[in-house]
Amino acid sequence: MRVEFRLEYETKTLKEMFGVLIDIYNKLLKKDTKWHFFYEGDYILLRCGISYAKRVCVLLNKQKVKYNQKEWEEPFQLTRDFQYVFGPIFHSLSVLVMEIYNRIPITDELIDKSVDRIIHPYLNMATLLQYFKKDSRIRKNWEAETMARLAVFRAFNNGMYEGEFSMRERMLPYLNQEVIDGQNRKEIK
Repeated sequence: MRVEFRLEYETKTLKEMFGVLIDIYNKLLKKDTKWHFFYEGDYILLRCGISYAKRVCVLLNKQKVKYNQKEWEEPFQLTRDFQYVFGPIFHSLSVLVMEIYNRIPITDELIDKSVDRIIHPYLNMATLLQYFKKDSRIRKNWEAETMARLAVFRAFNNGMYEGEFSMRERMLPYLNQEVIDGQNRKEIK
């Protein structure tokens, strides 16, 4: 079982909150093989094994971080179905971010290269899944098309184009059959 902490920024900046995460990682969570975090815009989600929860609370209280704590339940069905795979991925990505911060001067090039090393291998392998779809032909540029579609989809979901109806129309062809705002794209007008 894992515990989820929702860390609020009420008394700290985002940079200070990341510093809190780094401190907790360096002092405690390096030993937890299941911990991970997500930056959610207005807050940070930190998940860890239950045996670490009390010590995380001590560190958060010491740093005067406002937080809510609860038992973690995965909200996304796909992630629940493959939790045994996603759990280690989320953990490894969280560790990678911490280790990059701890060892290397951070540059845009470093971040871009690390993102590419994460995304490209999966898309490279997932290309083979195209053979098992209804339309079984593999397009030469499938990886690049998928990355572009996902980038537009992520920007749309993050509200980067909120209120710009024309931009929404331009994005719809790239979104394929993805669900947006709880609706299938065919229903969006």
